[in-house]
Amino acid sequence: MLPRQLSDFLYRVQTAAQVVVLMYTGMRYSEVVGLKRGCLTYRDGFNVLKSTVVKHKSNDLPADYDEWIATDVVADAINCLEIISEATFNRFLFSGFDTVKNEEEGCALSNTGLSSRLRKYLITIDENDEWADWDLHPHSFRHTLVHLLARAEVGLPYITRHLKHAHMRLSYIPDSVTIGYGNLKYFILAKATGIKEARTEMLQNIYGENARVAGAGAAKHVERTEDFFRGIGVSGEDRDDYLARLAESGVPMVPTGFGLCGCNHADVEAVEKDPPPCYGDYRCRPDICEHAVITEDSIPSIQKRYEHACKQVEAPDQAHARKHWISVRDSLKELLDSVQS
Repeated sequence: MLPRQLSDFLYRVQTAAQVVVLMYTGMRYSEVVGLKRGCLTYRDGFNVLKSTVVKHKSNDLPADYDEWIATDVVADAINCLEIISEATFNRFLFSGFDTVKNEEEGCALSNTGLSSRLRKYLITIDENDEWADWDLHPHSFRHTLVHLLARAEVGLPYITRHLKHAHMRLSYIPDSVTIGYGNLKYFILAKATGIKEARTEMLQNIYGENARVAGAGAAKHVERTEDFFRGIGVSGEDRDDYLARLAESGVPMVPTGFGLCGCNHADVEAVEKDPPPCYGDYRCRPDICEHAVITEDSIPSIQKRYEHACKQVEAPDQAHARKHWISVRDSLKELLDSVQS
């Protein structure tokens, strides 16, 4: 690899790692620019990121207030940024790619500089011009994370806590800042709106007129759904409005690793009479369970499981379980074909 090619590759790695941190933490610009080498620590059984720059920080805040949960992929991204920062002699992880004379002269990217870098990176990876009209900036990832967490139905309390660091306690916020700290009250309202939008999208994929579903319970699900809407005389835009209103109270199905489950596991009598092949999300078998419904949203997850099963079929250390993996692979392939057809 030529020096220029290596430089371009490391630049892309640095930017991709910065994108991962923004995407999976929901940190603001003012928070990520405070990340320096050594910001990743292991405490109480999990990795956390600690930012050294805190807007309007009060002395009565706890020492661990400004920390963010770091999942494995975020930890990997931080490790990449730390390695590159050692080569550039810039202790700030959200910095440029140019080297500095010493660490004391290092600084983080400006908000404009980071936004410009993100847009250039988007153009680089957008091979089909699908995002040509996007105006990407650091805060975009915060809203996207809210949307994805909402679609996973993790609930507003968890989202609020995740977006406001590892310790979301309003009692920690001093009176001088109150509930308006960082526009928190407006952001909570924005999250509530994002949750409704995410739920509406999920409901359209489950109960919409053009919804494509698969799984052993797909036929029964479609039949029940169409009977219901015919019974109440709702169709077209009225059906869309109905689903939008329904989104305010949540999705009446349980998300699983594959798709959605319509089984009421709290109904002990019904479960004992017709036991499903699982324990809730554990050992979900949508290929044989009549309660399972697979939507288009499930395709990426099923695809990854299918690719994993294909590898296991050929893996030498799984020779003893090859028949099992072939069965898993074939059932997943059938699910993919049915939901994509």
